Amino acid sequence: DIINHYLSEEKSLVVAVYTSLGITYYHIGDYANALSSYLSAFEIYQSNFNETRRSIFYYEKIASVCNQLGEYSKALDYYGKALALRQKAFPNTQSDLGAAYN
Repeated sequence: DIINHYLSEEKSLVVAVYTSLGITYYHIGDYANALSSYLSAFEIYQSNFNETRRSIFYYEKIASVCNQLGEYSKALDYYGKALALRQKAFPNTQSDLGAAYN
């Protein structure tokens, strides 16, 4: 049980590093590396944790990068996934849903 806890923490740190890299790459305009970093973080996250709010976060970040890269159909797909998760997880929350359209 201690080993699993340690491995979980380790994976959480790896996800955090990839996420930070994605944010940094995005801000300096290196969208290809931002996308790669976000996808890596999300892949590890989904296979180990998979909490709805964080999944929405990654879908929106990935969509934003795809938009910047001119990959509009991919951006729409990821925004659609984020929106669907928001509507399913927070069916009575208009304020949370508004963030998806922002």
